[in-house]
Amino acid sequence: MAEGLQESAANAAGKGMGMSEMRGDVPGEPGEGGSTAAPESRPPVSEEISWRSRAIDAETKLQDLERALSELRQTLEQTRDALETSERRAKLAALLEAQDVIDAEVGLMLAEAAMKAAPQRTPAEIVAELRATRPFLFGPGRSIGAGGAASPGVMGSVGEEAAGGELAVLAEQARATGDRRLLMRYLERRRGHA
Repeated sequence: MAEGLQESAANAAGKGMGMSEMRGDVPGEPGEGGSTAAPESRPPVSEEISWRSRAIDAETKLQDLERALSELRQTLEQTRDALETSERRAKLAALLEAQDVIDAEVGLMLAEAAMKAAPQRTPAEIVAELRATRPFLFGPGRSIGAGGAASPGVMGSVGEEAAGGELAVLAEQARATGDRRLLMRYLERRRGHA
């Protein structure tokens, strides 16, 4: 009998059962002294319920992906607008710098405001108009013609008229400094030589 108990204990240990389960004295457990309860059973899951659950999950994922796609499209559009604005700003800044703008921030602010007011105009046209309407923003540098190319100033043909003479020196000094007294002296001497 002792050997039989040892064998059942070894079998129970192999199955992961403890001594109380082996004896059956735990209520609700199958065995000698306990009540027998039917094992838990799951209700049968029909294929229709399974497919319906999958379809609901797929629709939820689709809605999430559509929402994410919409957000990405909006972000892409904002990024494109920011890039376009940045490129336009850089082009305006380069043109203003080429025109010897005195205050770059103010010149850029005015040029951007003009660009927003008339987006069909080119940056070169905006800068040319800005130079014509607000010449005090620019130094004595070159001016932009209608085609966007640099055009000679009022004293552009001085080199041809008085090559190497005092007139050429005065013209160059007036052009470089923007001093009105030098400009007047140049114009008076030019008139006197003509």
